[in-house]
Amino acid sequence: MDSPSASQRGVPLQFAAIFLDVLTDLVGPHGTAALLRRAGHAEWIAAPPPRTLVAFASPESTTALLASLEELYGMRGSRGLGRRMGAALVDRCLKDIGAFAAVGDPSFQALPARTRARVGLLALGRAVTAIGGFRVEVSPADRAITISAPDCPFCLNRTLAAPGCSALVGLVEAGLRLIAPDLAPTAEETACRGVGAAACQVIVPLPAPAG
Repeated sequence: MDSPSASQRGVPLQFAAIFLDVLTDLVGPHGTAALLRRAGHAEWIAAPPPRTLVAFASPESTTALLASLEELYGMRGSRGLGRRMGAALVDRCLKDIGAFAAVGDPSFQALPARTRARVGLLALGRAVTAIGGFRVEVSPADRAITISAPDCPFCLNRTLAAPGCSALVGLVEAGLRLIAPDLAPTAEETACRGVGAAACQVIVPLPAPAG
């Protein structure tokens, strides 16, 4: 029997627990409880998800949470919160996984910025894919790097007016801060399954070659 795709599994329960930590920090326990009730996860108020990477939330859990975030805080507020939630996945989990754990080493940081961006984002994509959260494909080119998530869990079964996977953007941005802290790299979502694209895509422009 084929193993289920990431979009069928959902995300690791540790990701859901990290999201709730961030929400509690930003909107308080009462705001988080209201959000969970609206998302249909009142059971997480008294018993938050366990911090494990080997068990998964339901496929709809993450999108229900993010949809409720938009309903309660509006598009602008929810996108800011979503970016912080995605960044926390890197800061509190992914930075210690696989080759991505080495991006802070002095030997890696001594590499040219373009090389660090390419190698570091490839390592970040492999870290996400390896733990089974969802599949991330990284495609370096001369002027930019494209990060694609063909089974992105942040817009599953949602119809959006504009690309809205802010958690994916926040994840990439946090990864870039570790990979190239001496630069000010930006990340922008240019395609989203929520608006009918085949995959969610985030573009990272590369600095011009030195010299």
